[in-house]
Amino acid sequence: MDEKGHRVWLKKGPYGLYLEREAEPFCESEEIASPTETPDNGTSKASKVKTQKVSVPATTNAQDMSLENALDLLSFPRSLGTDPESEEEVTLNLGPYGFYIKSADVSATIPKKVSLCIVWARTKCM
Repeated sequence: MDEKGHRVWLKKGPYGLYLEREAEPFCESEEIASPTETPDNGTSKASKVKTQKVSVPATTNAQDMSLENALDLLSFPRSLGTDPESEEEVTLNLGPYGFYIKSADVSATIPKKVSLCIVWARTKCM
């Protein structure tokens, strides 16, 4: 669980590992199944649990994943600001193949040789 009581899972999907976090804090007094379970055709409370999902980079080993690392990855997408021409929000995102920048319908992959720390630091200076 994170500091606000949201449960966090590391799961394996068809495109690799991903993290999933509940949008609502976990309350032990309520019976809530795993967010992927829908025992009665989508009408139960378990099927209505909202979650946030984010891909885990392919270079990450599941055994090396800590809660701190998971929460850092779950902080994506991060806003980088607004495009001055289109006034659309520009975000730094994390996909199964690495980081990319997205604005409206345009996405651009960040090359693996570019340090994400540099990208993030430069956007903070804008």
